[in-house]
Amino acid sequence: MITLLSEIFKPKEGMTYQQATLYSREVLQKIILNGLSRGNFFKKAAFHGGTALRILHSLDRYSEDLDFSLFQKDLDFKLERYLSYAESEIGSYGLNVTTKIREPGEGNIRTGNLGCNTREIVMEVGFPEEIIKQIHSGLVTKVKIDVNIDPPEGAHYAKYSMKDPLNYYLCALDLPSLFAGKTAAVLCRGWNNRTKGRDLYDFLWYIQNNTPLNMEYLKSNLVRQNAIGEDENLDISTLREMLRARFESIDYRSAMDDISRFVLDDRIKDDWAPKVFIEASEKLRSE
Repeated sequence: MITLLSEIFKPKEGMTYQQATLYSREVLQKIILNGLSRGNFFKKAAFHGGTALRILHSLDRYSEDLDFSLFQKDLDFKLERYLSYAESEIGSYGLNVTTKIREPGEGNIRTGNLGCNTREIVMEVGFPEEIIKQIHSGLVTKVKIDVNIDPPEGAHYAKYSMKDPLNYYLCALDLPSLFAGKTAAVLCRGWNNRTKGRDLYDFLWYIQNNTPLNMEYLKSNLVRQNAIGEDENLDISTLREMLRARFESIDYRSAMDDISRFVLDDRIKDDWAPKVFIEASEKLRSE
């Protein structure tokens, strides 16, 4: 059956069940971005995080959430105003969507969730029947949207005219600022019992692509998370020592288990260890 989604997002032949479910989430992510753009969201906020790195810079792994930062502090920001545009955009492709807005707490993040039936997406996109049959009828593809309403200072931005294949405009943090945000996540994210291997995978991507760091934005992030004091100096040498201590404390088996859900071939080498990341950090450089 030919549908609007299948004409726009025709999947590659030979995709597996796991690839189909990940691809379906990415389709939903792009439709949401298009809807947010129609609602002029990117005049107020910028895209960042791992999904931004994948969609804008071809990071070779799938992702889950959509992360944004306002350009300026706005404690009265209403996420539902913009999610209504995303809902309408999703509905225009014949998909049913459920939206949940988390009640604002004391923190700086406003959160919403958009979800669609996975089998419905897979059918509309045009996957073969043998894939559709494997997907439970009640499975839901969810995309979480997080917006930082009081972001750290020092980020730099870039504008993008998207054709991926939807046509829309968005604004995102530039690569050095994205790298700074990811480095702060590597240093500060509370991983609990499950190390977020995606942080480590992305860190290596930035190093391998010779990306410089926005040190001003990195310091703002670290100060905000109480990793360093506002009056402390942060240079590349100090940063390397901080990263060394972090890399020596990581459960790499757990990290690899995490990233394996998002990378579907043999690109992950079974050699993650402190040495790999400490040596990579020797290549760090500032803008």
